[in-house]
Amino acid sequence: MSLLKKVQRNALWKDVNEKDWTNWKWQQRNTIRKPEQLLHFGYTKKNIKDIQEVTQIFRMRVTPYFASLVQDKKGPIGLQTFPQKEELIRTPDQYADPLSEDFFRPYKVRNKFVRPGTEEERLELELDKAMFPEEVKRVDTIIHKYDNRVLFYTTANCAMTCRHCTRKRLVNDTSTQPNIKEDNKGVALGMEYIASNPEIIDVILSGGDVLSYSNQNIDYLLGKLDEINHVQIKRLGTRNLVTLPYRVDDGLAEVISNYVGLTPEGKPKSVRINTHFNHPEEITYEAAEAVMKLKATGASIGNQAVLLKGVNDIPETMKNLYSILASLGIDPYYLYQCDKNFGNEHFRTPLEVGLNIMDALTTHTSGVATPHFIKDLEGGHGKVHLPGAIKGIRDGGDGTKIYDIQTTGAAYTLQPQIIEYKDIQ
Repeated sequence: MSLLKKVQRNALWKDVNEKDWTNWKWQQRNTIRKPEQLLHFGYTKKNIKDIQEVTQIFRMRVTPYFASLVQDKKGPIGLQTFPQKEELIRTPDQYADPLSEDFFRPYKVRNKFVRPGTEEERLELELDKAMFPEEVKRVDTIIHKYDNRVLFYTTANCAMTCRHCTRKRLVNDTSTQPNIKEDNKGVALGMEYIASNPEIIDVILSGGDVLSYSNQNIDYLLGKLDEINHVQIKRLGTRNLVTLPYRVDDGLAEVISNYVGLTPEGKPKSVRINTHFNHPEEITYEAAEAVMKLKATGASIGNQAVLLKGVNDIPETMKNLYSILASLGIDPYYLYQCDKNFGNEHFRTPLEVGLNIMDALTTHTSGVATPHFIKDLEGGHGKVHLPGAIKGIRDGGDGTKIYDIQTTGAAYTLQPQIIEYKDIQ
């Protein structure tokens, strides 16, 4: 393995002093948001016009740090970073909300929380909305798909709008930003929902990117969860290790360390960081420093890569990525098949590509550097492990394959079943 290198700043920021450059708040204040700024990265005025069309639908935001990693706008970092005209491609099997996350948001009806799933429960909820609109609140910050865990949508803010993000319809949209301490904006209501449901043992603080919050607010969120006895696992969903490693400052490390360990009464306390490295070029010296600072707190770190055409769809690239991650002590965790959301068509690969990568990893790589290959099925059917969930393969008749996939039935109200998954060419 070659030595990790420090990022070489783009000339656009060559005169910025080191104190500002390494300040995460300066990085967030100075993100690239306007298409015309991309003239500094080899784009023409014609390119800019195309990008303006894309950003009317999907926002752009890039930190100076991550933009400086772009060597080629069509390379593995550039494709994830800057808008492309291909994001406007529409096909019949794309979705605004591919994982049906909105379906899994609970409600507070009068003074009771409900998690409607069956058709009868949904009809009852609609009746309550019509008759008592003031007494029905959707808990917008909670996605409760699996019985014992929830995703807590704490913020719409991200240091960067990744071009493949499954929630890019929401990310960096101020209209969807929860207020961290006000009931009517959802975060406090979300905490109330978790506290009311003893079945929930695992909470993923996500968004957006939860590390967009100040250290004080992250301490508030972890502290509130710590007060709920039945919550055993606290996870922070963040790509800041990749896009803004300066975010991991001493103050953040101190906050996280306060929620890791064993209480005098014998209760284990842990924090898990879910991060998202997709390509070896993202693992810089600065990123590795951030990883080591977090590991020193006692927190564990797992990686959730997404398989992306033109970025990491080659076995050698993924072997290199997972080898470096393992050397940093990062759990390889999941490799996701790209979701079928609007704006992602050009990133999608056939399942066979991922299966071949997994074959190469399991054959030529250590088990500590081999992820689980996951497809999160559309329609809310939940995650399945591949190839194990594949029960049959048929010719789709148009150059595609149809896979018969066995669902687990773990997602709320859904029973185990075989569903047809039509693959991309």
